[in-house]
Amino acid sequence: MIIASQRKFKFVVRIVAAITCASFIWQDVVMANGGVPNWSQVGTTPTTQAAGKSIGNIDLSPNLAIRQSTYQGSGDDIIINIQDAHASLGAQKAIAEMLKNLVGQYDLDLVGLEGSSGTVDPSLVSAFPVKAVREKAAESLLRNTRIGAAEFFQIISREKVELFGVE
Repeated sequence: MIIASQRKFKFVVRIVAAITCASFIWQDVVMANGGVPNWSQVGTTPTTQAAGKSIGNIDLSPNLAIRQSTYQGSGDDIIINIQDAHASLGAQKAIAEMLKNLVGQYDLDLVGLEGSSGTVDPSLVSAFPVKAVREKAAESLLRNTRIGAAEFFQIISREKVELFGVE
């Protein structure tokens, strides 16, 4: 009797496994995009000029970012939304490099951060006078996901960029 129930159980497990495999294969076939990841599709939304600033003129290295879409509102301010891969050290360093580019070329002065609220002040680390130690500490904090790309950028660059939590 035990052997018969074990056979039934094995049969049911095999049926469930086959249905699960078929579901995953079906999802891959249905959601296929010709081998091109969805995030790499560049939007073609036209941009307009507002008060001498154009979001269409902001250019980042293709090694760092891919512009997915743009929208120009009626105001003078420009908001850039950077999709963040939180636990990826490479992505965090690429975001820090993007911030360096935006600060240097486009006078970026405010970064809104998800996951916090109010002013974010990394001065405990950024105030350390020895650059090599400051950079090593920032690298360790970034690697261990204690800080994000914006805090890392502010610590190693000493640029005057306000970090503000938007949650």
